[in-house]
Amino acid sequence: MSDWFALRTQARRDIFRAFTVRATYSDPTIGEPVDLAVNWHSRFGLPVGDLAGSDYSGVLETIDRLVFDRAELSEKGLTLRRGGRVALTDYGYGFTLDVREPNSGPVREIWTVAN
Repeated sequence: MSDWFALRTQARRDIFRAFTVRATYSDPTIGEPVDLAVNWHSRFGLPVGDLAGSDYSGVLETIDRLVFDRAELSEKGLTLRRGGRVALTDYGYGFTLDVREPNSGPVREIWTVAN
């Protein structure tokens, strides 16, 4: 492994830990919810409705993603599944896993979620 790759991998882990949110994961294949650390990324997507016209009835939709640490998932023997529920403990929000991004890299597993 090159020094650059190792440095980049460590930087991603450090950033992940700095912005961690406590969460629990559950799906029908596991018994009890599992405690996890996640990063919650939320950004505005394209406007829906008529924001640019004269009638301001449009809404800005958000695109939410959750980022998981692959090492933690492996340590806990956990495989995330589409339809799995993630509850953000500190915020009181819940999300349903929808689509796993295929190129998340060796450190992270990234999912687009639905509310």
